[in-house]
Amino acid sequence: MDTSSSDDDVPLARFKKAAAKPDKAVSSAPAAAKKKTAAAKKRPNYKEDSDEDDDDEDYASSPAPPKKKKRSSSASTSTAASTKKTKAATTTTKKSTKKTPIKKENGKKKAAPKKEVKGLKQLDKSERISHAMQAYLWWNADDPPKGQQWCKMEHAGVSFPEGYEPHGVKMRYDGKEVDLTPVEEEAATFFAAMDPDGMHLGNSKTAPIFKKNFFTDFKAILGKNHVIKDFKKCDFTPITAHLDEQKIVRKAITDAERKQNKNVKDTAMFKFGYALVDGHLEKVGNYNMEPPGAFRGRGEHPKMGKLKQRVDPEQVMLNLSECAAVPMCHVPGHAWGDIRHNPTVQWLCSWTENINGQSK
Repeated sequence: MDTSSSDDDVPLARFKKAAAKPDKAVSSAPAAAKKKTAAAKKRPNYKEDSDEDDDDEDYASSPAPPKKKKRSSSASTSTAASTKKTKAATTTTKKSTKKTPIKKENGKKKAAPKKEVKGLKQLDKSERISHAMQAYLWWNADDPPKGQQWCKMEHAGVSFPEGYEPHGVKMRYDGKEVDLTPVEEEAATFFAAMDPDGMHLGNSKTAPIFKKNFFTDFKAILGKNHVIKDFKKCDFTPITAHLDEQKIVRKAITDAERKQNKNVKDTAMFKFGYALVDGHLEKVGNYNMEPPGAFRGRGEHPKMGKLKQRVDPEQVMLNLSECAAVPMCHVPGHAWGDIRHNPTVQWLCSWTENINGQSK
């Protein structure tokens, strides 16, 4: 059937009504565009010249404004509690600063306790001596007469070592124990105290010299009629073991014993360690007399191993001024050998040692 014939059959009035009705799709497009532009104007980064795509990107990139949070009731209560605590602390400090009332006893006011006032620092004896030595202005002192070292000098002499105390340990000779006198035992102890691996007995060059010199002096102490005749048959190991035990005992002393030993040394230092020269204190370099023992020397000394004898006060000569008091000899039963008044020298005492015959 032909379409043209069918259109001809439709009445003309119906065609007019259809033309009068607008197309919904066409009419809705401009309305949607108007709504879109109105919404875009409300955006913060809106620009009229920009395209729709640019507007969408700007709107997406712009951050949303932060919303204000409401304070919770718990935070407000905590701040209120903290302010109350600070107020309470200030009130307590104010209360504490108030003066404590003075109590009354029997109608009388009781005085408040006085604060203890710290006194000056108590200096010990060594500190007082050092202060006294520092107070001396040597550049303002008068020089002694020409050729003299001092005008007035006084001191307490020299400190002697304690006497030997026998330990009773016997040495062996040819495998048998030998009885020794205290003087003989002391000489044997001098050799037993030497380190067998040391620089004197451990050296193949010095050991023969040391042993020969020692045994020569040891035989002189023993005498001709003594049983000990050959050094190779002598055994000093029992005495050496005893000395090693004594070293361990000395290391294991208590603090009280160590303090007591220090006090003994300090007492000797305060007594003999200073001299009064022209009215001011001078420290003495060495105030201890050399103890007896085996001479060691340096290197391959030809006299190493010989026995140094004990120096008695009768061998010592003191030097001090004529107006000074002669110090008392603290060794019972002994006295000084001689007293000199020689201001041209600085030595306090002098003696002659038996190894090289030199005066010290």
